[in-house]
Amino acid sequence: MSIKLPALGLLASAFLLHGCLGSSGSSSSTSVPETVDLSGFDPATADTCDQTVADYCLFPFPNNFFTQTDSATATGLRVNFAAEAMPVAQPVSIPPSQLAPQGVQTSEAKAIDPAEWNRNDGFSPGSMLMAQLPGIDLQQTGAAPITDIAQSLAADAPILVINADTGERQLLWAELDANATDPARQALIIRPAENFSEGQRYIAVIRQARNADGELLEPNLLFRAYRDGIDTGESVYEQRRPAMDALFAELEGHGVARSELTLAWDFTIASQQSLTERLLTIRDDAFDRLGGQAPVFTIDEVDLAIDGSPRGQLSRG
Repeated sequence: MSIKLPALGLLASAFLLHGCLGSSGSSSSTSVPETVDLSGFDPATADTCDQTVADYCLFPFPNNFFTQTDSATATGLRVNFAAEAMPVAQPVSIPPSQLAPQGVQTSEAKAIDPAEWNRNDGFSPGSMLMAQLPGIDLQQTGAAPITDIAQSLAADAPILVINADTGERQLLWAELDANATDPARQALIIRPAENFSEGQRYIAVIRQARNADGELLEPNLLFRAYRDGIDTGESVYEQRRPAMDALFAELEGHGVARSELTLAWDFTIASQQSLTERLLTIRDDAFDRLGGQAPVFTIDEVDLAIDGSPRGQLSRG
């Protein structure tokens, strides 16, 4: 079909006009780099808190952000919680009981000592995952509920956990913290339906999360800066970018589009050696001391339950 001459003339005029405007040297033809406003973020805590979740220092959890390399461990990592990042235990007053004859009294708030956690070369195989996405609606998002955990293995599942080495998907379900007192700070809990494998690295993914109106949630601003390649202007944040880019590339290899991500992170499960070595040392030491003989003991007292039956767990001797 031929174009009529009047129409052709209008088309040519439009191209000429576009050419004149485009060659004007105006600043409007120069693309302006996209930015994110991180004024509400604290660079001073960027080394101890994963600020891709703003309200909770240790979220998302578990998380390789809270580890350091250690060639002496089976996983090549060691947990590295900073003392200032740990939850603060509030003063308590517990009256004396059979299990605690002296009761428990504390007078000051004190941060939990991370030393025992920092012995480990990864996290618990039974860990529940915790994150926070203000406004998320799990039904609108399509997250797998406890009544249908098979949904978590669907190709388009919005919440998934992937074994980084094998690509195998973890069976799971998701729920919001039912005990939260502030909906704006309500935690998202992702529960594995079976334990994670010892010594393995996993990637947690939340993609295309939606609110109660079915609208896509805006991701955390720092996470968005990493996902969309936006310079934060802060060296303490930028030093993490190569690791985040590598994570996004890895997810692309597993069929998860970078542009769909609302939040993603990786974590490593502790090795069998790390999980059992101290307990096995105690066992072996006990056997050595017994010299192959059964221990000799005498039961002096057995407490009774309310119904009068013996309470073996409260035997004394």
